[in-house]
Amino acid sequence: MLVLVPAGYPKAVFSEVLPGELTASLAVHNASHRRPERIRLRVALHAGEVSYDVHGTAGAAIVHTFRLLHSRVMANAAAHAGGDLAVIASAWFYDEIIRHSPVSRPDLFRQVRVQEKETAAWGWVRLLGPGEGARRRTAG
Repeated sequence: MLVLVPAGYPKAVFSEVLPGELTASLAVHNASHRRPERIRLRVALHAGEVSYDVHGTAGAAIVHTFRLLHSRVMANAAAHAGGDLAVIASAWFYDEIIRHSPVSRPDLFRQVRVQEKETAAWGWVRLLGPGEGARRRTAG
């Protein structure tokens, strides 16, 4: 799913609130379902220009986001994590948003090198496990 948000919307919501809420919701769902019915998600965070035409949306920012999301390093991180949610932020998103927000927990992200098709870039990965969303909500 691609979520496009208007430029004026505060970007920090996507690193401060969204990961914890998704983790909490996934934990509730997964606790009541057998393994084949459990859900694990990967999320990519980036910002940039988007164009609209008769076919939908386009732009380098969208391509970059999908390259981060579908990169081998992200797939490996998600596959080897015990948690339900893997988040990758672009270097821009991390440097401009996450790094300045203690609520986003920049200390829990690790820098990775993404090599996917024509894209060679730095990203920042965070893996979230069951219960983290609930802990973060009550802590803040």
